Order: sequence, then structure tokens, then C-alpha cells
Amino acid sequence: MPEPIDLDAEGLLEELEGDERESRAALLSRLIADGVGVEELRTAIEEGRLAVLPVELLLAGEPVYTPSEVAERSGVSIELLERQWRSIGVAVPDREDVALSREDLEAAHRQRSLLDAGLEPDATAELGRTIAVAMSQLAAASRQMIATSFVDPDDTEQQNADRIYERADALMPLVGPTLSYVYRLHLREQLRHAQFAGGDLGGPRTRRPRSSPWPSPTWSASPSSGRICRRRSSAR
Repeated sequence: MPEPIDLDAEGLLEELEGDERESRAALLSRLIADGVGVEELRTAIEEGRLAVLPVELLLAGEPVYTPSEVAERSGVSIELLERQWRSIGVAVPDREDVALSREDLEAAHRQRSLLDAGLEPDATAELGRTIAVAMSQLAAASRQMIATSFVDPDDTEQQNADRIYERADALMPLVGPTLSYVYRLHLREQLRHAQFAGGDLGGPRTRRPRSSPWPSPTWSASPSSGRICRRRSSAR
């Protein structure tokens, strides 16, 4: 067993008294039991995010694979995996570091499926960059929602940490289906209204201006149905 950590000696309980001190100590003990190191705890305290550290652990998953192992198990070359990670804006771990979770392996298997379906590496990298931009904006909005909905400034760190963790754990299973639903709606509408240049889909060839092979429709929400609809120009 690892040696117990002296929280006072490490300066992790400085300037705290009473309930605040007990709450911090209990939260730190829980995080240490989960494998969080002293330096990571100290950084979280300095940055004022100790209460959300349990959620960070929840989202990260348990590291069980090296990048090399993920490449071998998924059938995607390590070079392509590293390129994909860079395209979505995440740090690329050392190839022999145990830094990746089962979720990372599942993502690599999905990457293999995309390549097997005929997508080129350039296309998957570009798709990854597009997804990263959208997910970064969604993550920022989610972070703000957590701050305004789940954090009570009158509660202790441990109380806020418990509440944030419980709500995040309950809401996370809803995120994937919600994103899939919205994506399918948008893709359906874009396919419905888009015309492929030069009859690319095998139908009658239609002339489109070379400068604009793809239309750029303006989207709005239909007030009656809540569906995504396209504003049509009055010009014919």
C-alpha cells in the first residue's frame, strides 16, 4: 500500500478551519484513494477546480493501454492514430505510456471502421477537426451550465464535488443520443436540399456555377414545429 500523505505537511489544508477543513480533507482523501497524486491535487487547489476533479476522473476513464497497444488491437497504425488525436485537439501521449482507456480503444475501432468504409485519412482528419470545434463549444457551454446549476457557493467543496459528480454521471448517458439526434436532423436537411455538382450521384447532370458547387443555405428554427428548416430565397 502507498504511504499515507500528510495533508498538512503538503500544504493542502492551508488557511482552512472547521467544516471547510474537514470537507477538504475528506475530498482529498477520496481523490488520493482514486490514484490522484499530490502535485495534481495541489494544482487543482491553486486553480480552484478541486471540486470538479472527480468528474475529470470520470470523463478520463481508467488508463489501461499504451498508444502502441491501441494501435495493435484496433488495426489502425500508430501514425494515423496520432494524427487523428492531433486533429481533435488532444495531447498525444508517449507511445509506451499507459495513458489510454477502453473508451480510447473503442474510438480507435471506430476509426478503423471509417477507413474500411472507404474514407481517406485526410477526410477523417478533417472530420475530426470539425467535430473538435463543435465539441469545444459544447464543452464550454456545459462547463458554464455546471457552474450556474450545480455549484452552491454556500456549500463545502465536498458537497459541491458530490453534487457535480452525481449530476454529471446521470446526464452523461444522455449526451450521446442527443448529439446523434441533432446531427441526424441537420444531415437529413442538408442532404434534402443540397445538389451535388455535376451529377455526382449518378442522376441527370445539372449546371452549377463553378464558384459555388455547394449551396450555403441559411438555417432557422421553425416556430411551429421546432424542426430545422431552410429559408428559401424569394428570387427565382
